[in-house]
Amino acid sequence: MSRASNPNTIVPILVVAWLAIALVLWSIGNNLLATANGVVQTLVPEAFSITALVLASVVLLYAGKIFHFVTAAGKVWFFLGIGFVLWTAGEITYTGLELANLSPSPSVADLFYIVAYPMLYMGLILQVRLLKMPLKGYETAIGVILAIFVATVVSWIVLVPVIQGFDLSDSVAVIIKAAYPLLDIMLDIAVIFVFLKIRHGKINVAWILILIGLFATTVADTIYQTATVTYIFNVYDFIFQAGYLLTFLGGVRVVQASRASVKGG
Repeated sequence: MSRASNPNTIVPILVVAWLAIALVLWSIGNNLLATANGVVQTLVPEAFSITALVLASVVLLYAGKIFHFVTAAGKVWFFLGIGFVLWTAGEITYTGLELANLSPSPSVADLFYIVAYPMLYMGLILQVRLLKMPLKGYETAIGVILAIFVATVVSWIVLVPVIQGFDLSDSVAVIIKAAYPLLDIMLDIAVIFVFLKIRHGKINVAWILILIGLFATTVADTIYQTATVTYIFNVYDFIFQAGYLLTFLGGVRVVQASRASVKGG
């Protein structure tokens, strides 16, 4: 089997090709589709994100099935997979409301997005518990410093302006808008401590990809929350789908590694 046809190689190549095509489209798309129908302008960029979310959801849940959902390892992938399923439902609902010319937020789409976060936390917390190696004092200090830094930056950029602009007549929208930076901060903290834990074992490329992917989604969400002008193809949409694809790629590596271990055993 040639290297190009190796399943371990072809998936990363396809992901890189996907992102390359998306990068070109995000560079010229605003001019390319400037005169297109509004439905087309909405569906083209959303199709990229929804497809990436579906791929990540499927591979994470499949990893959970391989490890068996009743086991601790299986539950890690189950919760991560359900988190992405909920994000997928949120994205589809958001897109549907946009196409129907209804306000996509606050809406039921926010419910899907927000409920996804506890699922992701559960998956990451279980993974931390599976990694028995205790952190050294200086590593814990690094984690705390990074957590404080992330919380400060995100709060200053997103949360403070939301609180300052609080309008009692639109309290539901303000509460929902304030929830996202808080949820992103908590997700980033979980990502930080999982990353510090995996450094004690064998270098786990799959988890590094997943953690970078999750962190990318919080960066994209921060940009989205602060965006004052939106286009057909926004930078944050590209970062979102890059995060989803990195998570998908990490999940693929988990599945490939588990299959290899079964064959080897």
